[in-house]
Amino acid sequence: MTVLGIVFVVLAAGFFLAELEMPGIGIAAAAGTLSLLLGVMFLIDDLPSVRVRLAIVIPAVVVLTIAAVLVGRVTRRRSTQPSSTTGPALLIGELASVRASSDGPQVFVVGAWWSIRPQHPDNELTNGSVVQVVAIDGLTLVVEPPNAPTGTEFPEQGDHQ
Repeated sequence: MTVLGIVFVVLAAGFFLAELEMPGIGIAAAAGTLSLLLGVMFLIDDLPSVRVRLAIVIPAVVVLTIAAVLVGRVTRRRSTQPSSTTGPALLIGELASVRASSDGPQVFVVGAWWSIRPQHPDNELTNGSVVQVVAIDGLTLVVEPPNAPTGTEFPEQGDHQ
């Protein structure tokens, strides 16, 4: 029965890790709780010299389950938010000065030169004018003058969506 107890404890660890990696409605955490309780029961029954009361085991298992569910939910919430340190979110809202080049208008944003186009075709991109990045179209930044009404508010610095 000791081997069966160890198998249940290892299975419980797997269920708790699954809950952390793929948080859902807590089914993996519930299975982990049940497996851990069964594993502890089998291990306690096989070791008569070890006296562990259920009044200690059950609260410890419940706390571990709650921790796994909470950490899983925090992980899920963080993984669904767009990154503001990499990718398109890093560029949206940035201000830059337009530079005319033989390849068309460009701006220097976040350490690189980018081709740009205005969001509205009637907006002119002149050399030296200041623009704000409002979208990304492939490798081209879509820009507008910083005070242009676009129907949406620009995100504040550090608050990229």
